[in-house]
Amino acid sequence: MISSKITFLTVVAACYIATCSAQIAVLTPCQNVTLEQNFYLSSYAGKWYEYQRYFTFFQFGGKCVTAYYTPNGTDTITVRNYLVKENTGEVNIILGSATLVSEVGEGELSLDFPSVGQVDQDYWVLGTDYNSFSVVWSCSNSGSNQSLQLAWLLTRDRVPSSETLALAQEVIDRNGLVDSFLITNHDSCPEDPYP
Repeated sequence: MISSKITFLTVVAACYIATCSAQIAVLTPCQNVTLEQNFYLSSYAGKWYEYQRYFTFFQFGGKCVTAYYTPNGTDTITVRNYLVKENTGEVNIILGSATLVSEVGEGELSLDFPSVGQVDQDYWVLGTDYNSFSVVWSCSNSGSNQSLQLAWLLTRDRVPSSETLALAQEVIDRNGLVDSFLITNHDSCPEDPYP
């Protein structure tokens, strides 16, 4: 009985830590950003490599991160995220969906990963050219003078060109994102067998 309570409390504590550590803390409220206009979900579909991101607890120790988006109607895509644990080589795959929620054609989506209990996480596309890069951001205010933020730079190529990175950096700078990105390790990656 005591062992069950300790296990339960450990799980609750781990979930709390995961939730609180899943973003970076910024000492300002969420800033105003510009989302991708005339966003085309069907053009956004396909395979993306994670080039860089803010620290996220749920990706800690992961490398070779990819996301694969498959159209599922006019305003929804199926999401398949893939990573390899650096220390064990174990493959982790998480499945979910993203729904376009903008009523004015902007790149505003809501992510849902029911298998891990995460529902309705903002996924805002700040800029993309659909063919080489996408800058994704999410923010929630946590008090009057701070926020919790997530950000990713996704690329269509595992090793993007300097031109692609420059285009993405323009989007990052224009939206005032904090320069706290971690480069994702893509060394010795097994190829994800998913198309």
